[in-house]
Amino acid sequence: MCELRDFKQRSFDEVCRDFVQNHNIEKLAESVGISGTMLRNKLNPEQPHKLTPVDLAIFCNASGDYTIVNTLLGDLGVVVAAVPKEEQAKTFVERVLMNSTLAGELSRDAITLCNAERLYRSDKRKTIARLNRR
Repeated sequence: MCELRDFKQRSFDEVCRDFVQNHNIEKLAESVGISGTMLRNKLNPEQPHKLTPVDLAIFCNASGDYTIVNTLLGDLGVVVAAVPKEEQAKTFVERVLMNSTLAGELSRDAITLCNAERLYRSDKRKTIARLNRR
């Protein structure tokens, strides 16, 4: 149990750091009504302020980035996916074709990363950020 807890904590800490790198924290904090310093502190594991589940839901919703939630739920076999709003929803066929295109792009990126001599954290972060914007 402690091994899973340590692994999940390290994963959570890393994804919080990545979240800060991938977003304009000042703008995001302003949109949810808190200071940028407070948001950075909540996302920094070395600070005493902690990210609550309600905060997490608010920040994910405001940013459209669900990587923190996906990281927490990943080992449970649960994945979070944003559901498009009614006015933005496409037909089933359009959605299937779009998903096929995105899967192809992901496969191309995976091949590129697999053939690289060294995997850089910045490349990983950029790939994850690009996937979450889709």
